[in-house]
Amino acid sequence: MRNLSCMLGVLLVLAVASVCRADEGVVGIRASGMVSYSILQLVKAGGKNVEYRYFTAPSTAFERAWVHTVEGELGIAARVNRRLLLDIGYRAHIANLPWEGGEFGNQREFTNSGLTRAKAVVSLGDIDNPAVVVTGGIFPFTYNSDAKDLGEYLLMSGCYPGYVYSGFESFKLAGIHVHHRAAEIYAHDLLVTSEIVQVPYWDFSLSYLGELRAADPLTVGAGVMFYRLLPVKPDNTTPESPATTPGGDEVQLTLRGVKAMVRASFDIKKIVPMPLLGEHDLKLYAEAAVLGVKDYEYFYPDITERIPVMAGFNVPAFGLLDYISAEVEWYGSPHDNNPIPEVKAYMVGHPDRGHGDDVKWAVSLQRSLGDNVKIQGRAASDHLRFDDGLGTTEVYEWIVAPDQWYWSLKGIFVF
Repeated sequence: MRNLSCMLGVLLVLAVASVCRADEGVVGIRASGMVSYSILQLVKAGGKNVEYRYFTAPSTAFERAWVHTVEGELGIAARVNRRLLLDIGYRAHIANLPWEGGEFGNQREFTNSGLTRAKAVVSLGDIDNPAVVVTGGIFPFTYNSDAKDLGEYLLMSGCYPGYVYSGFESFKLAGIHVHHRAAEIYAHDLLVTSEIVQVPYWDFSLSYLGELRAADPLTVGAGVMFYRLLPVKPDNTTPESPATTPGGDEVQLTLRGVKAMVRASFDIKKIVPMPLLGEHDLKLYAEAAVLGVKDYEYFYPDITERIPVMAGFNVPAFGLLDYISAEVEWYGSPHDNNPIPEVKAYMVGHPDRGHGDDVKWAVSLQRSLGDNVKIQGRAASDHLRFDDGLGTTEVYEWIVAPDQWYWSLKGIFVF
């Protein structure tokens, strides 16, 4: 059914484009694509089924395990007229992953394919410089272009418990996105989205984000998300049976919540020209969020345990690389950082862990070779989860202790 839907989407794009007349300003159909190969080594990592994996012994932890991934994507964009663009993308993904169903060191093959985007984009206002752009369908989205691995907390997170992700260049959303450029220094976004990544699926959320270029070197942004504001099946999002504290009090837990985010970046090169440095060199950026503004007795009593904070700095590469970004994160949640798909009194992380996983770090780099080739590298102790290439990831993270980390290299060819 999914493959049939994708085929029908492609045919629809072609059909609409083919009936448009040249005097309507049709640009036509443009094809694009991507092929990538990546290699990743888990220098040390805890498996999701290893009991008390936070400080696993070498005999039970994954050490020197390899992960190879090949991806390919084809896209078709049809410019119906100067105001309407239709765009669809389809990706195939194959990877070998460590297998916990048998002996450690074994691997399993994982394949998947499906839509990465299927959207309509409408431009409003001045056609050459539209003030409002409306996007509907399935589309990738990012609001913090500075972040390379950590961050993007507002949309890539949950509430109660406040789990977070890492490693995404963009996040796949389904719904409607309205972007408005109110002035040269201010732009904002309104999103009405349906949950397609974590169960329970299809709950509707409302988000608002704004960005202000307050001064030439400084950019600040903020946002709020009413997460699962309109649940499709309320019992799945907020069950009728409340949780009970050790003292016998009943507490009504829910996956719903209000999230808030603030971020900033500072580029000293905007005020002190440094011609030997690259475009991204010396940029400093940071982001913080509250993953649920409301406290719940006993289970979520302290708002500071729901505030992840990250900071990043682009080390000077002097044009030899596009960027070298060093990022660090602190998140003092006592709960496992996993989006378990049920509402319950979430167990506090294993006592032996303490706050050993509160700090995460990542060093990311990229080198472009012309317009078509990119080489990316990373060494990190972050929230690694292997994804299916389409925006859906595993539930459990692999890097869960301070001595666990991995490195990766990725080659990308785009056309």
